[in-house]
Order: sequence, then C-alpha cells, then structure tokens
Amino acid sequence: MMDELRMSNKQWQELKNALSDIVPYYDCTNAAITFGMDEGWRETASRESRDRDVALEIGSGPGTLAVKLRSGKVICLDPLMEMHKAAKNRISAHGRLDRFRFLAGCAEEIPIADEQIDIVYCAFSFRDFRDKRRGLEEIYRVLKPGGKLVVLDIAKTDRIKNSIIHAYIEKIAPLIAPKSKNSMKWLAKTYLVFGGPRYYSKLIWEIGFSKTNTRFLSFGIAFMLVAEK
Repeated sequence: MMDELRMSNKQWQELKNALSDIVPYYDCTNAAITFGMDEGWRETASRESRDRDVALEIGSGPGTLAVKLRSGKVICLDPLMEMHKAAKNRISAHGRLDRFRFLAGCAEEIPIADEQIDIVYCAFSFRDFRDKRRGLEEIYRVLKPGGKLVVLDIAKTDRIKNSIIHAYIEKIAPLIAPKSKNSMKWLAKTYLVFGGPRYYSKLIWEIGFSKTNTRFLSFGIAFMLVAEK
C-alpha cells in the first residue's frame, strides 16, 4: 500500500526499474512533464548551496542538479549505478568531476557519518522515498547544526490544480515522451498520494528542524521547501 509516507518494498523495486529504463531519456522526460521549466527551478534551488562547503543530493539521477551546485564538495547518492554513470559523463563535460563523490544508496540508510553535511537536496526525489519519515530522520542525522534541507518537487496546492496536473502526467505527458511511458505511470502514482508541502513541513518540524520556508514556483506548479537544522 502506498500513501503519503511510504511505499512497499515491492513498489519501490518496481519504481527503481522504471527509473532505470529512462536513464537515456531523463532530460526529455523532465521537459515533457514541466514544459522545460525544471531547468529554471533547479537553478533557483542551486543558489541555496552558496557558501555551503559540503552538499549531498539524494536521488541525484544523471547529475542535472548536482552539476549546478556551488558547494566546494558535492556527494551524489543514488541507488542506480547507471544514473551515476550518466552523471559522471555530464559533470565531466563541465570539467569539474574532482569535487564530486558518488555513493550507492537511498535516503533511508545514508552511508555517511553524523553531522557531516552542510546542505541536502532532494530534487524530484522526495516523492520516491520508500519511507519519508525515516528518510527525513536520516537527513537530519547527517546534517551539521545550522545545515539546510532543500526539497524541490511538483506542488499540490488545491484539488482542481492537483487534478489537472495528475491528468497531464498520466494522459498527456506519455504522448509527448512515449519512451518514458512506464516512468510516467509511476510519477502519476506517487503524485496522487503525495502529501504536498504543508503536510511535509509539519513532519519536518516533528523531526526536529527549527525553521521551514516554502516558496511556490511558476504559479504554483512546483515548490521549494527549505528547512534548517
């Protein structure tokens, strides 16, 4: 059973398989879903990494956000090695691979010691956490005091807008990017049960973060939630 906080191990494995299938089409899939606006959203989110020494991106995928981060060191965490391979190719093209580190893993078991990270990013990956509470607890653990969490994702604000976005993801986006049809199916599923920024802000407070701020982007299509430890 999938809900606002968790999915089963079987569902998560099926989701990983769907994501593995879209590695070659990742960028065009995002463009299809967001009309290309995701690049601007990532650029906005990346500004939070200024003056932050060590950044961790969870669900880093092919490095679409990681390559934009300003931190001195960037750790990319993803369960799929083919995503890391694509990320290395992307980052190498910009000549900056030496400040990046690639780890296999997921949010629920981050292979990093306590209080090592200045800023954690979850860009379009928080929806896919197998256990969101556990993932947030792990993020809190690895963040230094004063460290930040940045969640960037498709927004859920009101019933009408949510229905339109869900219908677009489920019915129209697969026609634009047919090779990503299976991943679109999973995106529609995870969006349907996604709790939205208000729901997760409350959870983040419960876990112990001291400050949260939510900014809506592109007329409420996406949101950026920033929390501080």
